[in-house]
Amino acid sequence: TTSQPCRGSIQPQVVRRRLSNIGPAAASGPQASVIEDTGSPFARRVRSFVPKSPKEMGRIERMMATAGYMGAWPAILFALAQIAMPVAFFLVVYSTMGRGVGLVMAMVAAGMGYFLPTMWLGRAMEKRKRAIQNGLPDAIDLMIVCIESGSGLDQAMNRVAEELVLPYPELAHELELVSAETRAGKPRLEAFKN
Repeated sequence: TTSQPCRGSIQPQVVRRRLSNIGPAAASGPQASVIEDTGSPFARRVRSFVPKSPKEMGRIERMMATAGYMGAWPAILFALAQIAMPVAFFLVVYSTMGRGVGLVMAMVAAGMGYFLPTMWLGRAMEKRKRAIQNGLPDAIDLMIVCIESGSGLDQAMNRVAEELVLPYPELAHELELVSAETRAGKPRLEAFKN
């Protein structure tokens, strides 16, 4: 069977970041920042306009990866949305309601605009976690069948990832990442934890 790439197919910067604990031989280049992993000058330029620390951007990127959006761009867009939405909500409400009560309502709307991206991200993370949990019983059954037929654990994981691309693309993507990490030399337990 030919497998179709799942949503957010494996990106090199994700594998390099997850392999960064192995050592310099496993990942090329320094791993100081996730934004620098992209190699895109445009991404670095846009990142310079985002008033967030590298630590905060790393936290946002991990949360975006949990929601299924890998790489630096989703984190940059999320941080920009956290800035732009409160301003937009404030301006819309203030311009429609005017001064006085409108100012108070505009400030409330700005607060809602700030928390709206965070609420969306929380729901996206939960949805992806649920999708992965729903696929685990089928994945384990398929893995047991593959191992009982004589395949090794790595071969079984690759085969299960191929078979689950259509019904459970999120789980297939994670199994592909685990397989890539173990092939690169990371201990299997660590790769599964990641």
